[in-house]
Amino acid sequence: WWDARYARGGTSGAGSAGPEAAWKVEQILRACEGRKIRTILDLGCGDGAVGRAVMAGLPGASYLGIDQAPSAVALCRAAAPDRAEYREGDLCAPGLPRVDLVLSLDVLFHLQGQGRHDAAVAAICGAFRSLAVIAAWNERIVERYGDRFAAHTAYRPLVLPAGVRGSSTDLPMLPEKTLHVLIRARS
Repeated sequence: WWDARYARGGTSGAGSAGPEAAWKVEQILRACEGRKIRTILDLGCGDGAVGRAVMAGLPGASYLGIDQAPSAVALCRAAAPDRAEYREGDLCAPGLPRVDLVLSLDVLFHLQGQGRHDAAVAAICGAFRSLAVIAAWNERIVERYGDRFAAHTAYRPLVLPAGVRGSSTDLPMLPEKTLHVLIRARS
């Protein structure tokens, strides 16, 4: 579905452009303040717009965007800034590089099946050293749409593994979506 969309010249949608994207970038950069963010991993980078904006706000950081859609990767490579690399890959695969900041924005609700969702959360939480930021639907999406989801979407609650804790903020322009900022829990 996504590969065909990008191949037709489509984008990642409202989550990667306009007020929603600008708000996410602002929140991500705010969460990064006071932290040494030198490496960024964007799991499900899509059209790359938000990742490039975050990278621009973190001068000197290197960036790796991974997406399963070959046409998204090609689109991103065509607009890649210095220190940015894009690869086709499975964001649920074990062995992702460890980085300072992991992004997974508007991706989890596109994964098919609880197992893929859980594997993605484990991959995200296993890859970050300092921060991870996830944008995902919250339970209000069910209140709004009931069981009338598009075929390529599903709602699943975000359950964090032991050793990871987070703060959550609902998006002001779309309260059915939450931005989760994750850090390592102190023992």
